[in-house]
Amino acid sequence: EILMTTGPAARDWYVNWAKTPVEKIVISGSKRYTEPLPLKTEEKDRQHSLRVLFIGGLWHELGILADYVEEEEQLFKNCELLIRKYPFSWQGDQDAGIVRLRTYVPNLKTGNEPLTEQLEWCDVAIFCHTSAGIEAMLHGRFSIYLELHDIFKLDPLEGKGDLSKLECCSSPSELKQSLARVQNMSQTEFLNSISIQIDFARQIYSPVDKLKIAEICQLS
Repeated sequence: EILMTTGPAARDWYVNWAKTPVEKIVISGSKRYTEPLPLKTEEKDRQHSLRVLFIGGLWHELGILADYVEEEEQLFKNCELLIRKYPFSWQGDQDAGIVRLRTYVPNLKTGNEPLTEQLEWCDVAIFCHTSAGIEAMLHGRFSIYLELHDIFKLDPLEGKGDLSKLECCSSPSELKQSLARVQNMSQTEFLNSISIQIDFARQIYSPVDKLKIAEICQLS
C-alpha cells in the first residue's frame, strides 16, 4: 500500500520509470545519509600525491581497471591507490586484477577497514556498480563514476538526476584527465566540485524521517 523511498530522486525514479502512483510513495530517508568528513589534504598535498580509493562492486571491475592501466601506464602517476575489494565473494577474480595492477602502480595497497575510515583517508573515490559511491559523495569526497561494465550495466546513478553535475569517465584517457584535473584544482575549485556532488547525493539519500516511519508502522 505504501512504498518507502530513500530520497526525492528515488521517488522520481519510481514515478517516471516504474510508473508508481505518486500518492503511494513516502520519502523515509536512509541510514546511508551522513555529513561530510573534514578534508585531510590541501592543494599542495594533492599535487604531490593524490589519495585515490577504488570501491569494488562486482567481480570483473578490477580486471577491467587493470586493462585501463595497461593501456595508459601512467594512469595513477603521483597517486596512492587503495583498493577496497567487494568483501563477500569473487575474491580470486579480484586478486587476479590486483596482481596485474601492481605491475604498473607501485603505490597500491588493499584494505578492509570500515568504509568511513577509508573515505576519511582519501581525496578521490572511484566507483562503478556500488551505491557506496553515493555515500562517498555524502562524506565530502570527490567521486568519479568510472564505467567498468562487462556483460550488463548495473548503474546506481541511473534515473537519479542530472549526471552532468558529476565526474563520469568511460575510458583510460578520460580517467587520467580527471585525476590530473583534480590534482591541479585550487582548494576553492575542489571544494565547489565536492559541494555540487553532495547536493546531488542528498537527493538520493535523505536523512531518516523517524516520525514518518513511526506513522507508517502505526498504519500497519
